[in-house]
Amino acid sequence: VGNRSRVAVTRDGRLAVRGATDFALHVWELAAGRRLHVMAGHAANVTTVALTADDRLAVSAADDGTVRVWDLAAGRLLHTFDVGDGQPVAMCLTPDGAFALAGTHLGE
Repeated sequence: VGNRSRVAVTRDGRLAVRGATDFALHVWELAAGRRLHVMAGHAANVTTVALTADDRLAVSAADDGTVRVWDLAAGRLLHTFDVGDGQPVAMCLTPDGAFALAGTHLGE
């Protein structure tokens, strides 16, 4: 399923990850209504957020032309991929747990 949302919710409904205009991802524990992490690293607006099938990793894309992979439990950046000059606007992860990423850029 494609994801153009800046919000992703874990399959168990416990956590929500939101891409914000402060260029960071905010991880919320929904039942408690409290923020667990602010994961900073992008240099522009976050355009889309997705979670891996096991809900361990969050993947975000931003107008800075990067895709970043985050450890959701630890709240830390694991990898950064430069995807070029375009603005990534949507991405999709495989539901079987393999880490394949498909994405689209603005105007492409």
